[in-house]
Amino acid sequence: MKTITILLLFTTSFASACTAFFIKTKNDNVFVFKNYDWHQEPAYILTNPKNVIKKSFPTGQKDAVWTSKYSSLTVNQYGKEFPIEGVNEMGLLVQTLILPEANYTFSEEKSCVNELQFIQYQLDNFSTVDEVLENLPQISIVPITANVHYFIVDKSGDAAVIDFVNGKLQMSRKSIADNMVLANSPYQQSISYWKKEERLFAQRHSLNRFCAVQNQLTTLSQNQDFNIEKGFSFLETSQVASTQWSTAYDLQHQKLYFKTKSQNTVKTLDWSLLDFSKTFYFPLISNEKNEVSTFFTILTKEKNYDLLKKSMNEIYVYQVENDLNALNNYQIEPNSLVKTIDFKKNTGTLHVRIEGLRNNSGTLRIAYANSEERYVKKDFNNAIVILPNENQAEWTLYNLPFGDYVFGLHHDKNGDDKFNNFLGIPTESFGFSNNAKGFLGFPKYRKAVIKFETNKQVINIKCK
Repeated sequence: MKTITILLLFTTSFASACTAFFIKTKNDNVFVFKNYDWHQEPAYILTNPKNVIKKSFPTGQKDAVWTSKYSSLTVNQYGKEFPIEGVNEMGLLVQTLILPEANYTFSEEKSCVNELQFIQYQLDNFSTVDEVLENLPQISIVPITANVHYFIVDKSGDAAVIDFVNGKLQMSRKSIADNMVLANSPYQQSISYWKKEERLFAQRHSLNRFCAVQNQLTTLSQNQDFNIEKGFSFLETSQVASTQWSTAYDLQHQKLYFKTKSQNTVKTLDWSLLDFSKTFYFPLISNEKNEVSTFFTILTKEKNYDLLKKSMNEIYVYQVENDLNALNNYQIEPNSLVKTIDFKKNTGTLHVRIEGLRNNSGTLRIAYANSEERYVKKDFNNAIVILPNENQAEWTLYNLPFGDYVFGLHHDKNGDDKFNNFLGIPTESFGFSNNAKGFLGFPKYRKAVIKFETNKQVINIKCK
């Protein structure tokens, strides 16, 4: 079997394909839209009360402690306190999108939260984009499952993106009047790419999805009416087959519009009608139609556990002694003590550094197998797609279980989602861990395998 055939296994999977945008209309209405493509469809819409004492789920660092100042409405896939997106009573909205190249720096002096609880922390404590950005240096993110960045908007029409690139915090304010777009690439790279005429990548790529929506917003006439239907149509230009749900927030009128992969009819929620004195929930997938505010019910521990079972079943992230039960107990009572296994005993942080790139064009795709059996079967984890910079790149895996791994990468230099060749000879570079070489195929497992066994470890792969 030729190398060109085998390496296609590295290039057929994609990272998450989420896209979000906000627009402030001529009537000063602020709308925020988002496509969500990650993991699965089920999720809850939750009400989160104010005046609740909380401490962050254990991070292995200095955990944050706070009392919720504002009530909020959130969309949660990983249980209470771990939202994917949400808006508080002051009209501050925070969303998260996957950013594969995100790289965080921890500080022993700063209080820490995980990457999802970071959203709830902002909604609980702050009312505007300015307040979030002003207080951002006071807290660190310790991720437990995903590398992400954040899109924040308030009802005045202010907006910003929070990126973490090369271990540094980047805060980008809206650079185009009255709208801003975000996908799964750093914002500054995205806006620079949009300003170029050249479009290298396949349509699904993050940068092209960014451009598809930004072009729609840019060509929108100042005098042209904008409504929810038009916003969803803009969002559809970036939609992919695996999109799980879409949301739209009208911040002035306190309304949420949403649809899912299996239920494509748009439903409406007027959150001004909800009771925020307790935690109520509504499943994103339901038989209810039209306005759904009257169908919220109390979130019980059992219902929260049901959601956790669906979302956490195959994700290794929580080092808790009682597994999902301990996580569930914490989420129902976020001030409770959670007994955890030593974070440094079972998992660590692995930095994968890619070197030897001939240029910064296209994308890098990285995949790994965590056993010889999976490697032999060519059963690799889904590929992560990142953008090279200065002829190199780095991917950081957080809370990775200790063990044996083989990494493979492909430099898709023309961004066509293919491993290009001429007469069967690769014309694009690739590499394996240990810089192992194979003869007309994968290298032998024993040559490519690396042992991950320390809390902080770095491996280098040279792209050939």
